[in-house]
Amino acid sequence: MKRSPGWVLPVVFVSGTAILSYEILGARLLSPVFGATLPVWSSIFAVTLVSLAVGYALGGVAASLPAPERRLGASLSGAGIWMSAVPWLRYKLLSAAMGWGVSTGAVGAAAVLLGPPLVLLGMTGPLALRLRATDAARIGRDTGGLSAVSTAGSVMGALLAGFWLLPTWDAVGVTAVLAAFVCGLAAFVWGVGRQPGLAALMAAIAVAGPSVYALHTRSDYGKVLERAESFYGSLRVMEHGSWGKRVLYIDGIANTVVDIENLHSTSDYVSGIELAVFKRPPERMKNALLIGLGGGSIVGRLFRHYGIRTDVV
Repeated sequence: MKRSPGWVLPVVFVSGTAILSYEILGARLLSPVFGATLPVWSSIFAVTLVSLAVGYALGGVAASLPAPERRLGASLSGAGIWMSAVPWLRYKLLSAAMGWGVSTGAVGAAAVLLGPPLVLLGMTGPLALRLRATDAARIGRDTGGLSAVSTAGSVMGALLAGFWLLPTWDAVGVTAVLAAFVCGLAAFVWGVGRQPGLAALMAAIAVAGPSVYALHTRSDYGKVLERAESFYGSLRVMEHGSWGKRVLYIDGIANTVVDIENLHSTSDYVSGIELAVFKRPPERMKNALLIGLGGGSIVGRLFRHYGIRTDVV
């Protein structure tokens, strides 16, 4: 009986890790325009399930062809390269999707950002089964084993995304890490498939992505002044010297922006809320109720300029 390659199970595990991590990341990729709303999560779940279903079907077709290890390397390479391009596609795509409405825009943006990589990663299972199942009598055991390993990888992906990746980096940074992860996996598969040129290429892409992000972060993103976890998200205060701004980020999204020199807010929504003061005579405006504190700029601004004391919930 032909012996199945031992590297298949680790590849399936890592692929499962990447799939779940990228699915969770999807909400953060869409949130600057569409928020973390129910339509966003529904869009992500729908796109993920459809993409994986298509990937399983395509993987089944590819598994019936010769050299399945090369087809596995190609699918992983495609997923990694697409994920590497997402940080550059994201803002132009989201800007265009705004004109499609909330529901259609969220589905369309999720389909472009998440769909292709998840389709290609979904091909891993059938191709891995073709490599793993060397005995027809063991097909059921091999199928169940690969499903269990992939699910275990997905559990790891959920924990990594929720407890380490997303609290540590912003959406672009996590995308760069996951892209490098998948490109490195592709390089490994090309290596065991005796394709050293393609293995070297994917290894180079795996190293280049995080390196570009690190240089971008160092030049434009300043330094972290404070970092904390709360029940409502991951909090990070950063000072951007090149911008002259200090920013409070909540789950990687800018919440409050102030000038470094005087700490006065430059956030448009703060100025918008301040307009409420002029809706009634100043002598009648003595107290205010604010739902959500954020960086606290509104509280200080109302008291400093109008003598209004604010309670915050």
